[in-house]
This record gives sequence, C-alpha cells and structure tokens, in this order.
Amino acid sequence: MIYVLIALALFGFLTMTLSRSNDQADGQDIDDEQAALYATELIEYVASAQNAVDMMVASGSEINDLNFVNPTSVGFNTTPPKHYNKVYHPQGGGLSYKGNSYDEAFFSGGTRGWQNMTVTNVEWTSTPAHDIIFTFMDINPKLCAYINKKITDSIIIPTSNAVSFNSLFRENASGTPVDFIVADCANCEGFPSLCISNSTATQFHFYNIIAAQ
Repeated sequence: MIYVLIALALFGFLTMTLSRSNDQADGQDIDDEQAALYATELIEYVASAQNAVDMMVASGSEINDLNFVNPTSVGFNTTPPKHYNKVYHPQGGGLSYKGNSYDEAFFSGGTRGWQNMTVTNVEWTSTPAHDIIFTFMDINPKLCAYINKKITDSIIIPTSNAVSFNSLFRENASGTPVDFIVADCANCEGFPSLCISNSTATQFHFYNIIAAQ
C-alpha cells in the first residue's frame, strides 16, 4: 500500500510539472476575469503614457526629441539627451516604468512587454513627420480580444500583413525608419489604439499612437 501511495504521489507531481511546462511553452492561460482586469490596467497605463507625453510637449519638448530610456538603463541619469525629454524620468514625463511586470499577460514569444517606436510615420496621421507608437508586445490572445472589446466593442483581432511584424513597433538597432502604412493592416486605419496579430496569429501586439504629427 505504501508503494502504491508513493507511486500515485510521484505520478501527480509529474503531471503537475508537465502541465506547468506546457503553460510556459504555449503562453500563460488567463481566465475571463483576469483578462478583463489586465485589459483595464493596460489601457489605463497607455492613458498615463499619453498624458506624460502631452505634458512634455506642452512644456516645450519636441516630439522628435522624446526619449524612452528606462530606469534600468545606464544612460537614464546621464545627458544628453536632457532629462526633461525623457518620458520615464522624474524631471521629464515622470511615467512609472512597468518593465515586464505582467507575467500572465504574456504569450509565447521573445519581444515581451512595453516597446516604443519613434522613427516611424503612421500613414493615417496628419503629416509625414515622425509619430510615436507605444506597444505592449507578445500579449495573450484572450487579453488582446478583451482590449479590443473595450476599444471597439468587438472581440475581433485584426491581422497585419507586414513582412516584419515586430519592426513596426520597436526601435531597430540602426535607427532606420519603418513606417506603419495602411497596407500593413487595413483594419487599423483610423485607430490610434488597437490589438492586432501577425498573419499567422502567433504574435499579438497592443499598439498605441501616443504622439502624432
């Protein structure tokens, strides 16, 4: 009897371990209540980022000079750029830095978390000048649908046909501009915020145009 109980305990432990491994491989699963809470939290954080940028521009910062160096970076307290142009710096926008603090909101992938793109132009903004896109990348697909429900009243997740999906939403090493055009996502046109997927539905990003010109 003792050996049977030991075998059952080991089997249960093995099953739990395999289940956790599958969760880590496939992205964390979240229930409806968690998805709704995360959707609200992420949307509210975008509003905070928007307010920080608006305040900086109103105080004299140029959109092209805004800098997203974060508190974990070596250059956070060095100049140039000036502190008042730094979105996360207390002498700049004062936006709280979240980093990767939403573990259950992530899906499988390598980008993960808040990213910014400043050398870009969104085709449906007013001019060809650079805009700023602030994006939560590698988001859980259920959460993606909940975000869109709050924004558009629909759980539909538009698809992007961009050749390089990630390059639309995060800075590249060379600083080469990558514009966000209607052909990249026809159903995104006119939306300053939306959660979308790549063509194979293996990546989901929540983009936000927080500065347009």
